[in-house]
Amino acid sequence: MAIYLVQGLLSIVTLIKRRDDFIRYTADITMLYFLSYLCAGSFDLSLSLYAVFLIAGIGKLQKISLGGIITGILICLYAGVGIMYQDAYMTLATVVTRYTYIIIYICMIFSEKIKRTKKVSADDYRYMVRSGLLTEMLIVIVVWMKDGIGARVVTNHQPIGGGIVLGISLVVGICYRQHLFRAGEMLLYDGISMILIILSGTRGYMIIFAMIMAVTMIVYFMDIPDHGNRMLQRIGVIFFVAAIVILWICIFDHGKTFELILRLDESLGYRENENLYVKELMKRIPWYRKWFGWGFGRSAAGTKEALTAAGLASWNRRYMFGKLLQRTIFHNYWYTILFKQGISGLIVMILFYARMVKRICQDIKDRWIRYFLLMMAVGTVILLTFRITATCSILEMLLVAYFIRQMEEDNGEGEKENAE
Repeated sequence: MAIYLVQGLLSIVTLIKRRDDFIRYTADITMLYFLSYLCAGSFDLSLSLYAVFLIAGIGKLQKISLGGIITGILICLYAGVGIMYQDAYMTLATVVTRYTYIIIYICMIFSEKIKRTKKVSADDYRYMVRSGLLTEMLIVIVVWMKDGIGARVVTNHQPIGGGIVLGISLVVGICYRQHLFRAGEMLLYDGISMILIILSGTRGYMIIFAMIMAVTMIVYFMDIPDHGNRMLQRIGVIFFVAAIVILWICIFDHGKTFELILRLDESLGYRENENLYVKELMKRIPWYRKWFGWGFGRSAAGTKEALTAAGLASWNRRYMFGKLLQRTIFHNYWYTILFKQGISGLIVMILFYARMVKRICQDIKDRWIRYFLLMMAVGTVILLTFRITATCSILEMLLVAYFIRQMEEDNGEGEKENAE
């Protein structure tokens, strides 16, 4: 409890000190969350504090769209039913870990404070990147001191390494595109980030990082910020390096290191039992359960449909039978939504991401920044199929919404200047 008290007190101090500097405030709050998570070995309460202080930093909202209102009402409705008539703790845990990123995104998109935020300098973004990378490196050192050098970066069997890097990779790419970071600086930050992502051992993280890095590298090798002045030179270097890597993997290493790093020799484990359980359950439950789910605070245990589904799903791991009956949150985020809110919940999520993609495509004029944000949005959808991130996608979605707002303001100022 002392750890959470320290996190809360330091977060209050940060809120007061950084009230007019949202990027540095977000960096500090994120750093405090991860250090608290590392020390406590559990993220339930530390993540709740993180979310509360982020919302406090976002501040008052302006007029919210109809879609945002409907999404918020549905979350509040399910949460209210869960707290009053189901398991209150399970409901709150579900809201914090599975739905807060949606709330944060909506708050960021409609925040008055973000709309009138001061022009952010390169040093502000640099502070976020450096503090995040230093925090990640500290986490690796602490975990390796405890579990041995080379151990997967986890705490209490939960992945903690690489959680900040996903958001940082987006910041680095966009800052390089906007001439806020030099090429060498970008390569240094992304090189360290890549090492940290690999050490995290989480394949979902690697996917989203690779998607953003792909755009960053295209921008770099085509030398887009400087109109292609060094394009041929950089493309030549990448072909040379790629040839060496391919030779090493195919001839000398036979792909063993590649397979080990990406954990390609490992199966999904009991996740396949979870996935099969939800599929079999959905085949058997009444129509109203299929459409509206079981709610935020209830398991399916005690129903004949659940008993049958658990029996079929645990065919190769009998010990999973009892666990599946009590399971309400699954590694696959979309199966969690299907279980808790049914088909209607999936429809709401599809509309949520469709609206996000539409806003990115319509409001972001720079196509490369548009690609960065699309990669983060699409990458998050793919990532959530494997597992949710260490920040439960809060940091990633916060930054997507933040850059959408920043680009909107920049476009508005540019149009105003042209009109004058």
